[in-house]
Amino acid sequence: MRFREHARLWATPGQAILGSTQEETMRTTPLWIAAAVTACSPDTHDGSQVGTETGFGCVVDTTEAVDDTSLVPTGFEASVATLLEPASGRFEGILTHDGDDGGEALVLTLTPRGAPAVLRRAWKDDGSGRELALAFDTACLDAVRQPVTLELTSGTALTETAEVDVIVDRDGAGSLHLALDLDDLAGDATPRSFDPTTMDAVRFLVRGAATATGWDGEVDFQGESTSGTGPDATASATRDAWGSFTTARAATP
Repeated sequence: MRFREHARLWATPGQAILGSTQEETMRTTPLWIAAAVTACSPDTHDGSQVGTETGFGCVVDTTEAVDDTSLVPTGFEASVATLLEPASGRFEGILTHDGDDGGEALVLTLTPRGAPAVLRRAWKDDGSGRELALAFDTACLDAVRQPVTLELTSGTALTETAEVDVIVDRDGAGSLHLALDLDDLAGDATPRSFDPTTMDAVRFLVRGAATATGWDGEVDFQGESTSGTGPDATASATRDAWGSFTTARAATP
């Protein structure tokens, strides 16, 4: 399938991102899989061995169960408990939209569920050399993973609850990623820069990065439309940079 994007694709850290005028031959199925949360994502967590024919970039090689979070995993300088401090708590802040004055109150709540794990990660090339080139600029470090229940609220636009993973690498860089179908949103948020009825499918995407005081993040919509069939089919992806947020951990009552 031939693919030309109309706007820069949202993608997970350590994953190749296509430029706004670049055309590529897609090797995976739905565009969401290539652009968001697939086997090539650092969040992949099914089984102890991860990596498929379509997995490339920074992939999980093996996982290690964590029985005692006070211990420091081999190759790390901090304990699992210390690294995962951002993976629990209530964070309050402001959601802003490009071009709008002011902002709206936003609350992000993360509640751990299940046991954490250590992720041993490695670079896997898809044969194009693109991921290896990216590796020179982006570290693919071992990390710890904590499954959490995420609650994201902001007025009537966002009232979302979902299960995601918080990933923190051995240097302490934390991230989380959420992808939902537009029809699955509980709130009334909708794309601002394109009409979702003109798309074959629309995804709601949240990308968060842990900071010293809380979480910062971006909220996007991504629409996909296709034309043609078989190897000559063309898929166009359009990104709507819906908003961004900055939060800090709420004070304990």
